Amino acid sequence: MAIPFPIELIAPTNGTLSGDADAATIEISIKPFRLGTEEVDAPIVLEEVSLPSLELSQLAGEELHFPKNPDDGYIDGSFYAVHAHHPVDVTRIKFGEAADGTIPTSIDCAFQFAFEGLQNDAGEEYESTATTLEVILATD
Repeated sequence: MAIPFPIELIAPTNGTLSGDADAATIEISIKPFRLGTEEVDAPIVLEEVSLPSLELSQLAGEELHFPKNPDDGYIDGSFYAVHAHHPVDVTRIKFGEAADGTIPTSIDCAFQFAFEGLQNDAGEEYESTATTLEVILATD
C-alpha cells in the first residue's frame, strides 16, 4: 500500500519563465532536502506551457486551466528525485499582480511518484501527491 509523500519537503524558492508563449518553460527551484539517504536538489521543470504572453504585465490576473497528461494541451512536467524523473501534472496556473520584473504564481499540480515507484528507505512506495506551489516567477 502506498503512503503519503511528505509534500512539505518540496519548498519552492524562485522560478523562471522562458521560451515562447505557445511553448513556454517554467523552471522552479526548490530548497534542497534529504529523502532517506538521498539529497534532492533539482528543479521542477514544466515544459510546453501554452500562455497568452510572456509579458508579465499581460499575465497578471490570468487563471489558466490545463488537462492532465496524455490529453492534448497538457504541460510536460517533471521532477528529478532519487535517480528518476517523476511526472508532474499541472491543472491550473494563476498569476498575481506583476511588479518589479516578477509575478507571484500559484500552480496546482500532482507529483506522480507512483509512476516510477519512488520509495522511502523502508521500501514503502509513495503515492501520487497533489499540492499547490506558490512561487515568484521572473522572465529569463
